[in-house]
Amino acid sequence: MPPRLRKPRPASGAEPVTGFEEVVPGSGSEAPVPVVANASTEQEYAVQPEPGSNQKRKRAAKAPVSMEPKKARLEPTASMRATPAQNNLKDSIREGLILISIGLNPGIMTGKTGHAYAHPSNRYWPTLYASGITPVQHKPAETHSLMDMYGIGHTNIIPNLATIGGNDLTKEDYMAGAKVLDEKIEQLRPQAVMIVGKGIWEEWFRYKKGRKMTKKDGFEYGWQDPDLWIGKKEGEWEGARSFVVTTTSGLSSSHTKEERIAIWKPMGDWFTPKRDEWIKKREEQKEQAAEG
Repeated sequence: MPPRLRKPRPASGAEPVTGFEEVVPGSGSEAPVPVVANASTEQEYAVQPEPGSNQKRKRAAKAPVSMEPKKARLEPTASMRATPAQNNLKDSIREGLILISIGLNPGIMTGKTGHAYAHPSNRYWPTLYASGITPVQHKPAETHSLMDMYGIGHTNIIPNLATIGGNDLTKEDYMAGAKVLDEKIEQLRPQAVMIVGKGIWEEWFRYKKGRKMTKKDGFEYGWQDPDLWIGKKEGEWEGARSFVVTTTSGLSSSHTKEERIAIWKPMGDWFTPKRDEWIKKREEQKEQAAEG
């Protein structure tokens, strides 16, 4: 039988006992043998009660909390990145569009197929439909067709680099991508842009403000402050109205389906009448062309 530890009771007027005593089974009187306390830690071990005793068990104290500072997260660099994957995705953007959807960068399947949000686990196309932005659920292969159908374009903040996820992207990638994106939107001047993911907006914020976005900045999904509208050119153009929605990546579980659709829905409400007008004009143009 292994020895049991118990804390001896000090005699009246004696100094408090800080150590434990070892009770040696089979020693007859089971005389206590002093045990030296471990001075390297303040952790107190649980004392096992003797069989049949009513003594309550003592809970072990928590181990001391380390006061060492946490190591900073290692930022990826271009030299650390794996060989870039195949990327056949091209921007589907042009002048005169109502809305341009802005993603992060092409994933492996998107880069291979050349279709936006091509991975089956990505919820972009179902959410585009469920929020009312499109009247039917489209397939990734229809990415480029949406420009003619509804006036919807697609691009990414880092369009030319296909990776498995965002962990391979560097600060330099984001800053260079944000600059090019700003120039694209300023040149094409859509009515609005939809940023698909808070993380993309955070990188845009850092590009515009020169610092990270914090809780004090009070971020909320939806329409953003006009001072941060993408493509804005002082004295010439106010920029494209900028609306931030949740990411649709299958790797993210930050929101439920219902929460995601609720965040996207205001964009659908804003876009639907403009889309219907677009479709009407397109049909009229077809009729005129047929008559002429």
